[in-house]
Amino acid sequence: MSPYRRRLAFEWIIIVFLQIDSLRKMHAQYRLAFIRVILVCQLATLSFIVAGVIFLTGGTTGFYWIVGATLLSFLAAIVDTLVLLIEINR
Repeated sequence: MSPYRRRLAFEWIIIVFLQIDSLRKMHAQYRLAFIRVILVCQLATLSFIVAGVIFLTGGTTGFYWIVGATLLSFLAAIVDTLVLLIEINR
């Protein structure tokens, strides 16, 4: 594994750790919404990883994974935007 990939994997692990830590410290009323945000973001990230692994193994179905990951990324961006909009309006 190249140093760049190790660094990306390390950064992804740190992000997951910080999300879980934030979830533990959060008030109970906000946890469900935050879990939804975490799931959408992590599903988008993992879909890109799956697509890359499929391409590296010589498969062509990675294109389908990229389409799904892109749509999930847009969904994650929309959810984040809505959360910010609601917080600003409070």
